[in-house]
Amino acid sequence: MRSILALAALLFYGAAAPIYASTNAAPPEIKACPSEFPVDAVKLTPVPPGWVGIGPAKALLTSADVILGPTTRPGVQIGKQRKTRDGDTMTFEQLYLPAYEPVEKWLACRHGPHLALAQRLPEKTDRCVVTYFRNAYSGLDLQVACHTQP
Repeated sequence: MRSILALAALLFYGAAAPIYASTNAAPPEIKACPSEFPVDAVKLTPVPPGWVGIGPAKALLTSADVILGPTTRPGVQIGKQRKTRDGDTMTFEQLYLPAYEPVEKWLACRHGPHLALAQRLPEKTDRCVVTYFRNAYSGLDLQVACHTQP
């Protein structure tokens, strides 16, 4: 029975499970990136006289990462990539360092090279794991699990 529960926890929490098991901390929070960028939010004005702006019909989710600092001048955190059987994982560690002033942390969901939706992470977030799965349609599905210090 214990092995079945351990297997279920491993499948549910993926690569972030070792943190939970070794520290008896709360399980990682699973984040969901929007699958599409709301293209109606893209404004193509002003355009040069005589020209018409043509926006994208769709902007699908392509990746996710962690940004440190304000979104006006973000510093993208470099993750450690690891190939897996069904895709890749990107681990962003050491996000929580005691400092005089806390550093803003953001989850950035990328929809192509120039569009992103960002959501602020809790101040004590210390690790996020982005797992990319290849789906049946040759696309990518991704899951984000972030761990916060108690």
